[in-house]
Amino acid sequence: MLGGFIAGMACLAVTNASAGLVIVKAVFGDLSNPAATADVTTNVAAMVQNDELSVEANITTFGDPAFGIKKQLRVDYTIDGVAGSKLVPENNRLKITTRAARLVVVKAVYGNLSTPDATADVTTNVAAMVQDDELGVDANIDTFGDPAPGFKKQLRVDYTIDGVAGSKLVLEDNRLRVTVNDKPGLSRLVIRKAEYGNLADGKVTDVTALVAGMVVNDAVEVVINNDLFGDPAPEELKRFRIDYTLNGEKRSRTLFEGSRLRISTNDKPAAVPQPGSSKLVIRKAEYGDLPDGHANDVTELVAAMVANDALDVKVSDDDFGNPEPAALKKLRVDYTFDGVDGSKTVYAGARMTVSAGDLPAPSSQWGSHKLVILAADYGDLPDGNAYDVTEMVAAMVRGNNLKVMATNDNFGDPAIGAKKELQVDYSFNGKLKSKTVEEGQFLTIDAASEEPYQWVWFAVLGLLVITPVAVLIKVRRKKRRYAFQKY
Repeated sequence: MLGGFIAGMACLAVTNASAGLVIVKAVFGDLSNPAATADVTTNVAAMVQNDELSVEANITTFGDPAFGIKKQLRVDYTIDGVAGSKLVPENNRLKITTRAARLVVVKAVYGNLSTPDATADVTTNVAAMVQDDELGVDANIDTFGDPAPGFKKQLRVDYTIDGVAGSKLVLEDNRLRVTVNDKPGLSRLVIRKAEYGNLADGKVTDVTALVAGMVVNDAVEVVINNDLFGDPAPEELKRFRIDYTLNGEKRSRTLFEGSRLRISTNDKPAAVPQPGSSKLVIRKAEYGDLPDGHANDVTELVAAMVANDALDVKVSDDDFGNPEPAALKKLRVDYTFDGVDGSKTVYAGARMTVSAGDLPAPSSQWGSHKLVILAADYGDLPDGNAYDVTEMVAAMVRGNNLKVMATNDNFGDPAIGAKKELQVDYSFNGKLKSKTVEEGQFLTIDAASEEPYQWVWFAVLGLLVITPVAVLIKVRRKKRRYAFQKY
């Protein structure tokens, strides 16, 4: 009877050994050179706990079978008898669990995808890199070898998430990422169409699949350039146009070469234009080495940034491209607000703001040109780097008054890390004056302080006119009182 019990237990042990997670083989080292690897199957198998494995792939855990060379850990295993494999680079954690995988790599190909003979099937490698239903892999020859020497390569991965098929593609030397949030049909960000090149002449490349492959967790961020999309129009001004759906709302954007595309679910809803009711109209906008150097016409871009009859944007190459890399760039916007024309210019790094507050103030009865800005500088004064902000400051004058804070948001940053000042030279009623304030402080010029005697004259005039009138009123009221008492 005891023998039968022991035999039964042994049979049960064998059955359990084939169930759950079983480590078949584990190797650590330079996997491209078997002589520079170590068999670590026993070590890894001992780390399995409750049918789960979590192990750091490093020399502390396994020693160093390939000194000075980038190593990997590869683990072949079975779960309930079904074979699988995982691989991670050195200094990463490898995890295996018996729960059903949501992300499954169906096929992965690396190389010159336009020439099938110049590609390599890397499905097994990529599938082995999935960890906790997430995939992150660098598409380069270090990871996959070089099936197309001298050619620009791509990595394409077809996968399923909860049984729903999807696909992503990235160019060589970029990172491809897939998470369960990329499940087709559930994405809040959907790329409908993307083109790059000379949009006006039709010399473009369709980069829809490439951009869609860069979406991770319903967000995408990428610098628009030839390295990413190729050069469909050499030596010509190129732009990038994207049509997409975000949170069910269809949108479009156009960016210059060198700009940075950022889209995420945190983006504000697009402003809905009301025909005939817009107070702020962007007539023209240019960004670059103004006034005489190379510049991009960014009228369309700036107009698209207007919301609720206001414009507020930090000026940078990310939004407007880089038409003159070595130059100090500015953004100039000519606009109409409530039928009144206006213009503003700011340096790169400053904020361009246009709103109802930028309407010209009504002229005073004493004239509208008493305050004249002669010169304005912002930076590491007096001898360090500084910007000439005369035009900007002059545009801020309202009714012979000026109040402006000396900040990088207003004027850009000509001296990063240095304590900056704003100095304004001006004339008021023909008298030359100057004011200087430190960064973060307000510089104020107001008519009341510039014309103190004018206000004294008003006070004297008031006494001369108002006092006799008051006396006359008092006498008349007294006479009425006397008359009332008499009757």
